[in-house]
Formats: sequence, C-alpha cells, structure tokens
Amino acid sequence: MSFIVFTGPTLPAKDARLHLDADYRPPAAIGDVYKAALARPFAIGIIDGYYEATPSIWHKEVLWALKQGIHVYGAASMGALRAAELAHFGMTGVGNIFEAYRDGLIEDDDEVAVLHSPEEMGYLQITEAMVNIRATLARAVAAKLIDSGIADRLIALGRGIFWKERGYDRLLAEAAKAQIGSAILERLRAWLPTQKVNQKREDAIAMLDRMTADRAVSDAPRQADFVFQHTVAWDAILHRFAGTDDGGALIEREDLLDELRLTPGAFAAARRKALMRALARRETGRRNLEPTTAQLQNTLRDFRRSMGLASPAELEQWMREAGLTREEFLQLMSDEARLSNLEASLASAVDTALLDELRLDGAFARLLSRARDKHKVLSDGGLADGVIGDTGLDESALLAWYKDQSGGAGPIDGAALALSLGFQTKVDFLRALAREYCFRRSRQA
Repeated sequence: MSFIVFTGPTLPAKDARLHLDADYRPPAAIGDVYKAALARPFAIGIIDGYYEATPSIWHKEVLWALKQGIHVYGAASMGALRAAELAHFGMTGVGNIFEAYRDGLIEDDDEVAVLHSPEEMGYLQITEAMVNIRATLARAVAAKLIDSGIADRLIALGRGIFWKERGYDRLLAEAAKAQIGSAILERLRAWLPTQKVNQKREDAIAMLDRMTADRAVSDAPRQADFVFQHTVAWDAILHRFAGTDDGGALIEREDLLDELRLTPGAFAAARRKALMRALARRETGRRNLEPTTAQLQNTLRDFRRSMGLASPAELEQWMREAGLTREEFLQLMSDEARLSNLEASLASAVDTALLDELRLDGAFARLLSRARDKHKVLSDGGLADGVIGDTGLDESALLAWYKDQSGGAGPIDGAALALSLGFQTKVDFLRALAREYCFRRSRQA
C-alpha cells in the first residue's frame, strides 16, 4: 500500500476512501507511526491521534519515518499538532488548523480534542472541537450575524469550557449566563444547524487531496537533511514495538497478550489487577494524592531493591527490556507512590474488600482453618503472644529462617519486608513470624 492514514472521528475511513485509496488505521498512539513506517509506504498521513490516557505519537517516530524516505503529512487534529512541531524537519502540514498552530495563533492541544464513542460505534463525536467553534464564529462574523467583539467573547467562553464538555449548546448556555443579548444568541442558535463549520474535516480532506497530488508529481522518497540521534528513549521504542522472533516477524501487542492468554488463569488475574490499577489512577487524581519528593525517592529505592537493580546500569537495562523511557519509568514510579497513598487512605475499606476477594477465589476457608489451627496449637503451648524469645532465635536468625522458607534472595531489610508484606510495622511482622515458627516447630514435634 502506497499510503497509510490514521483517522477516526474527524473523517471516518469510509468517507476518506472517496478521496484517497489508502490503508486506513484507527487514531494513532505511541509506536503506531513507527510500525506503519516498517511497511515502507510512500507516505503516512496523520489526522487523528490519542491524547490523555493513551500515550500520544512520539516526535521521534515521525523523524525516524522521515529519515527512511517516507513522506509524512499531518492535518486537522493530532496531525496538525505534530506537523507544526516538526515542519522544520520535513513533515508536511496541511490546512488552516496546522497553519494556526505553526504561526502561534493557537497553542493548546485541547483546541482539537473531542470526546467520541469507541471505534465499534463509529467514532460518534460527542463534543465539539474549539478549532471548529472558532471557524464557525468567524463565518458568523463574515455573515454579519454577530460582530467581532461578540465573537471574541464567545471564543473566550468556549476556551473556558473543559474540552470533554465543550459544544454549541453549552457555549450558548454560558453566553446567556454572561449576559450576551438573548436576541443575538437566538439568531446564532437558529443559524448554527446549517452553517457551522467543520474545519477539522475540511483540513483532513485537503491533506488527502494533497497526498494524491504530490504522488502524481513524483514518487521519489523524501530526502531528510537532519541527523537522526539514537537515544535511550528511542531504544525503548524499539524494544517496545519492534521485538522480533527468530523469523524476524514483528511482535505486536496482541501477540504478546496471546502468550499470556494461553497460560490458564494468568490473563484473568492480570486483567483484574490492571482494572484495579486503572480505577486507582482515576481515584488518586480525584483525591489529589500527589506524592512528595521523599515518597518518590522511597518508592524508587524500594522498587530497585525488590528487583535487585543495584546499579544505574542495571536499572537502565531493565527499562530497555520493559520498553520504558526514563520519563515513562518516572511516571510509573509516581503512579506507584500515588497508589500507596490511596491504599493508606482506604486501608479499612481495602481490608474488607480483601476478605471478599479471598472468599471469591476459594482461599478464605483454607486460611481460616489454618488460622484457627495455629491459634489452638499456640494457645495450648502457651505461645500465643508471638515473642521472639519463644523461638530460641534472635531477630536476624528468624529473618534468615523466613528467607530460607520463602525462597528469598539477597540481604533482608526487616522493616522494608514488613511493609511489602502488608504489615503495619516491623514489630507486627516479627510477631507473626515468631508465631509461624513456633507453629511449624510444634507440628514437627
């Protein structure tokens, strides 16, 4: 295929095909442009791309595609953003939105962002892009429906609406609150259904037409005149999206997940953990549980200890193998610190939920039976308090016994181990450990 184009709510693929015969793919996320470039098309076109929860297209993968001689075009939405940022390196931007970003007339990503339904529901657009509102108000001024002063006030009001709630009905409601004349707003309301501008769609179509025209003039590869720098971050992209098997085939995310799915029970367990992490991320944002610098440092230290990453070089190697850049790794550590804060704030509720989880997975009855058995054995032997002296071992020997029993490796930090196992303090951990040691010894007697 000579063309690969990423599109979605701006211009559905069925409409786009009327203008350009291409391989149409869903909105692009990180790694998608790189993977498209591996197919060596004549050109890649970027219309829509993901923001926010899904990592966006990296500038570096666009540069890599250009360096391979592939023409890269952008317009309308994420494509316009990246084209404005990378025009100097040879990415071709098309349309009014691209020009507005390039010339500094607009700057924010949310100018083009919209809320829409999933792909299977046809990317039904729920909100309106600010760039479309701007273009529509400019048309209203040209038609002398409103004057430029009113348009400026409406633009300011639109900018103040969160992009996931932005639309003409909401804009008119805010305008009424701002005491813009009701007669003006009613004229505008009646005019909008047939006259509003979809600048994003117009720019997307213009990009497809430009790609067709350029290919008709020349099918020569793009000549990139910059030096592509290989960095740790770029190595992470390669590890994350370009792994190969012995036959050299590209390993996609779904291929990796298939390996997980074929392990009985593993996919369901990992999926449940992922669900909890996703919900926890949302809750930490709502509760503003931002970690302190000290908490981040502690989280990083605990992570390195748990993974046995003693040196910076070992940490860098782990990041490469995990397909993470330094920025993504630090974000992951921040995420872990936030989750710890959330867990602490919901400790009682989490403990209650934990018992329910044990009931659902069938472990509750087994653990309860063992706890009762332990309590009886220790009580009968006068060992219920869990005093280290009852074991005949000192603290270091008791910890070494636990390490041997659990198959642990490396030096033992009792306090850190206690927290990682869910104990409130090291004292609580040692008490439970002493009781376990005495229980096992009594069973063996």
